[in-house]
Amino acid sequence: MIKKVFLLVFVFLGSSLCFSVDIARDIVARGSALVGSPYRYGGTNPSGFDCSGLVNYLYKPFLPDLPRSASAIAQYGSTVSLDSISPGDLVFYATGSNRSEITHVGIYIGQNTLIQSVSAGPSRGVILTDLDEKYWKERFKWVKRLFPRTGQVENRADGLSYSKGSYSGALQNLEPGGKGRMDLKNGDFYIGDFKDGLFHGKGEYHYSNGDIYVGSFFNGRESGGELIRSDGSRYSASRNESGTFVIDRRTDRSSARINYLLETPTEWDDWLANEQKLFRESLDADRNAADDELRRFEEWKKNSGN
Repeated sequence: MIKKVFLLVFVFLGSSLCFSVDIARDIVARGSALVGSPYRYGGTNPSGFDCSGLVNYLYKPFLPDLPRSASAIAQYGSTVSLDSISPGDLVFYATGSNRSEITHVGIYIGQNTLIQSVSAGPSRGVILTDLDEKYWKERFKWVKRLFPRTGQVENRADGLSYSKGSYSGALQNLEPGGKGRMDLKNGDFYIGDFKDGLFHGKGEYHYSNGDIYVGSFFNGRESGGELIRSDGSRYSASRNESGTFVIDRRTDRSSARINYLLETPTEWDDWLANEQKLFRESLDADRNAADDELRRFEEWKKNSGN
């Protein structure tokens, strides 16, 4: 009897581990299709989502008892390091004045990208954001994994959207891995090998100005190869660990040959800086209006003899 129970438990756990990959795939696919949906406080369906409403909509079919709020969901699952994050994991933030209080949650979908529903920012509603943005890094609390991961799973993507662009090709554990192509949002594109979501191996990076780098890549950067300029001239080229592109041993000063995948976006920081600027201007305008009102009142008192 004990052997039978053990066998049943083993089979159940094995099925759950394999099934968890399918769950993550389903969540990434359905979540990606919801990009562009509007924000609605308390919303839990495609007519409008708040942050935890989006999580509930995608996860509830697999976790019926999942709580409704971000702070309650944050107590579920197992905590994993940001370095070990995997598609389908949840990322929690403290976006309010109290930086110890969980107020926001997003879903990691791969290649440093979160899908989340936001009420304010450069864009509103269900959007894609980059984990490396300073705005989000400063508010980061932890990562939770609701389903276990196991083994190596291979499949393919066709036009899967990330924060930096669109990917088509092989996937390893739901991250770009193997042969593929990425069309980047700045007009560049890459064709070649990927590993853990990064350019890694042999490939070609086509800059939007017509230049092409052909050669080796390591953890996303051009690690040694040849730059073919739009006029046909060829030069040895590589990008060092600090991000500087070196052509024939000379530092490249051209802004046209950045590696867009490695760039840290500043969209949210720029938005916040502008909001703070507008707020200061509004305060200054209110102070000036109050000063003008006080001045007129004093003049009225003087002229009326009061």
